[in-house]
Amino acid sequence: MQFFRSIPREYDEAAFVDGAGYPQILVKLIVPMAQPAIAVVVIFTFLNTWNDFMGPLFYLNDSKLFTLALGLKSLLSSYNSYWHLLMAGATLVSLPLIIVFFFAQKSFIEGLTAGGIKG
Repeated sequence: MQFFRSIPREYDEAAFVDGAGYPQILVKLIVPMAQPAIAVVVIFTFLNTWNDFMGPLFYLNDSKLFTLALGLKSLLSSYNSYWHLLMAGATLVSLPLIIVFFFAQKSFIEGLTAGGIKG
Protein backbone atom coordinates (compact mmCIF):
# COMPACT_ATOMS: atom_id res chain seq x y z
CA MET A 1 0.00 0.00 0.00
CA GLN A 2 2.81 2.36 0.87
CA PHE A 3 4.48 1.70 -2.47
CA PHE A 4 1.32 2.58 -4.38
CA ARG A 5 1.02 5.80 -2.40
CA SER A 6 4.56 6.74 -3.43
CA ILE A 7 3.67 6.69 -7.14
CA PRO A 8 2.99 10.30 -8.17
CA ARG A 9 -0.60 11.08 -9.10
CA GLU A 10 0.63 13.08 -12.10
CA TYR A 11 1.34 9.85 -14.02
CA ASP A 12 -2.31 8.85 -13.77
CA GLU A 13 -3.48 12.30 -14.77
CA ALA A 14 -1.09 12.47 -17.74
CA ALA A 15 -2.23 9.07 -19.01
CA PHE A 16 -5.87 10.09 -18.58
CA VAL A 17 -5.26 13.31 -20.57
CA ASP A 18 -3.62 11.22 -23.31
CA GLY A 19 -6.83 9.21 -23.63
CA ALA A 20 -6.18 6.14 -21.53
CA GLY A 21 -9.01 4.66 -19.49
CA TYR A 22 -8.73 3.53 -15.89
CA PRO A 23 -8.17 -0.18 -16.70
CA GLN A 24 -5.49 0.74 -19.25
CA ILE A 25 -3.78 3.04 -16.74
CA LEU A 26 -3.74 0.25 -14.20
CA VAL A 27 -2.44 -2.43 -16.56
CA LYS A 28 0.05 -0.43 -18.61
CA LEU A 29 1.28 2.13 -16.09
CA ILE A 30 0.72 1.25 -12.44
CA VAL A 31 1.39 -2.52 -12.50
CA PRO A 32 4.75 -2.24 -14.35
CA MET A 33 5.88 0.46 -11.92
CA ALA A 34 4.81 -1.66 -8.95
CA GLN A 35 6.34 -4.90 -10.20
CA PRO A 36 9.15 -5.01 -7.57
CA ALA A 37 6.68 -4.45 -4.74
CA ILE A 38 4.34 -7.11 -6.12
CA ALA A 39 7.28 -9.52 -6.39
CA VAL A 40 8.12 -8.99 -2.72
CA VAL A 41 4.51 -9.68 -1.72
CA VAL A 42 4.52 -12.86 -3.81
CA ILE A 43 7.81 -14.05 -2.28
CA PHE A 44 6.67 -13.35 1.29
CA THR A 45 3.33 -15.07 0.67
CA PHE A 46 5.09 -18.13 -0.73
CA LEU A 47 7.48 -18.24 2.22
CA ASN A 48 4.70 -17.92 4.79
CA THR A 49 2.59 -20.58 3.08
CA TRP A 50 5.52 -22.95 2.68
CA ASN A 51 6.59 -22.59 6.32
CA ASP A 52 3.09 -22.74 7.81
CA PHE A 53 2.92 -25.32 10.55
CA MET A 54 -0.08 -24.51 12.73
CA GLY A 55 -2.70 -24.15 9.98
CA PRO A 56 -2.24 -27.63 8.50
CA LEU A 57 -1.82 -29.05 12.00
CA PHE A 58 -5.33 -27.86 12.89
CA TYR A 59 -7.07 -28.89 9.67
CA LEU A 60 -5.41 -32.12 8.55
CA ASN A 61 -6.24 -35.39 10.25
CA ASP A 62 -4.91 -37.86 7.70
CA SER A 63 -1.15 -38.39 7.76
CA LYS A 64 -1.16 -38.90 3.98
CA LEU A 65 -2.16 -35.24 3.57
CA PHE A 66 0.46 -33.75 5.90
CA THR A 67 2.64 -30.95 4.63
CA LEU A 68 6.41 -31.28 4.65
CA ALA A 69 6.75 -29.45 7.96
CA LEU A 70 4.28 -31.82 9.61
CA GLY A 71 6.05 -34.78 8.05
CA LEU A 72 9.32 -33.63 9.58
CA LYS A 73 7.64 -33.29 12.96
CA SER A 74 6.41 -36.87 12.70
CA LEU A 75 10.05 -38.04 12.61
CA LEU A 76 10.39 -36.89 16.22
CA SER A 77 8.96 -38.97 19.02
CA SER A 78 9.49 -39.25 22.75
CA TYR A 79 11.07 -42.71 22.47
CA ASN A 80 12.95 -42.69 19.19
CA SER A 81 14.15 -39.83 17.01
CA TYR A 82 15.56 -40.26 13.54
CA TRP A 83 17.93 -37.31 13.54
CA HIS A 84 19.70 -38.25 10.33
CA LEU A 85 16.39 -38.39 8.45
CA LEU A 86 15.19 -35.21 10.12
CA MET A 87 18.27 -33.23 9.08
CA ALA A 88 18.18 -34.59 5.52
CA GLY A 89 14.48 -33.74 5.30
CA ALA A 90 15.04 -30.24 6.67
CA THR A 91 17.67 -29.67 4.01
CA LEU A 92 15.31 -30.84 1.26
CA VAL A 93 12.43 -28.74 2.63
CA SER A 94 14.52 -25.57 2.66
CA LEU A 95 15.96 -26.16 -0.83
CA PRO A 96 12.92 -24.77 -2.77
CA LEU A 97 12.99 -21.61 -0.65
CA ILE A 98 16.63 -21.03 -1.51
CA ILE A 99 15.96 -21.63 -5.22
CA VAL A 100 13.03 -19.18 -5.23
CA PHE A 101 15.15 -16.56 -3.51
CA PHE A 102 18.00 -16.91 -6.01
CA PHE A 103 15.66 -16.57 -8.98
CA ALA A 104 13.77 -13.62 -7.49
CA GLN A 105 16.70 -11.94 -5.72
CA LYS A 106 16.82 -8.90 -8.00
CA SER A 107 13.10 -8.18 -7.71
CA PHE A 108 13.21 -8.89 -3.98
CA ILE A 109 15.97 -6.35 -3.32
CA GLU A 110 14.39 -3.74 -5.62
CA GLY A 111 11.03 -4.16 -3.93
CA LEU A 112 12.45 -3.77 -0.45
CA THR A 113 14.44 -0.65 -1.30
CA ALA A 114 11.97 1.06 -3.66
CA GLY A 115 9.49 3.65 -2.52
CA GLY A 116 10.44 3.96 1.11
CA ILE A 117 8.19 4.99 3.94
CA LYS A 118 6.76 8.44 3.94
CA GLY A 119 5.21 9.87 7.06
